[in-house]
Amino acid sequence: MQLRLLCIMSYAALLLFSVILGAPAFAVMYKWVDENGVTHYGDTIPPEYENRPNEELNKRGVVIKKNDAALTPEQIKARDEEIAKRKKRTEENRRDAILLGTYSSVEEIDLARDRNLGQIEKVIKDSEAQLKSVEDQLDASRKNLAAYEREKQPVPDTLRGDIEILEKNKQDLEVAIVQKRSDADDMRARFEDDKKRYIELTQPAAQAGVKK
Repeated sequence: MQLRLLCIMSYAALLLFSVILGAPAFAVMYKWVDENGVTHYGDTIPPEYENRPNEELNKRGVVIKKNDAALTPEQIKARDEEIAKRKKRTEENRRDAILLGTYSSVEEIDLARDRNLGQIEKVIKDSEAQLKSVEDQLDASRKNLAAYEREKQPVPDTLRGDIEILEKNKQDLEVAIVQKRSDADDMRARFEDDKKRYIELTQPAAQAGVKK
């Protein structure tokens, strides 16, 4: 009896498993509207309607997902431009908050500018002093090289190596000085922009008077 019952249960389980395998995991129905306003239903959406708004329904006819219409190139461009504008406004608001939280007057902005520029100017002066020293050493080494060549004597490898190193140091210092001067110009421009924006934020009435 128990063996017969076990066989029946096994057969039922096998039958149920076969049904499950043969049935689709999840039946989806699509709903869409054509250009004439007529609503359609189907297992698939015709290619000409794939980019139109549509809905996915479960087997009970309940909407489980809504798909928007595909954007045109013009709509995509407009959307991206709007996103860029929002990001720009957010960044401007963030910078304004930092500006107002950092300074309490225009004079503080000028002091910060002078302090930062002073540090850059010190680096430039130190680099210029190093450059002068390197140039003096390079001139002396080149004169020494010329003396060897006039006397048709073998030039020591160490002398040639020193000249190469000095020439490289001279080039690096010149590039560094040019870069630091460019940094100073950029810093002046940034502080000038900060000061102008600070005045706009803290003295709107005065700005309105100036515009009149």
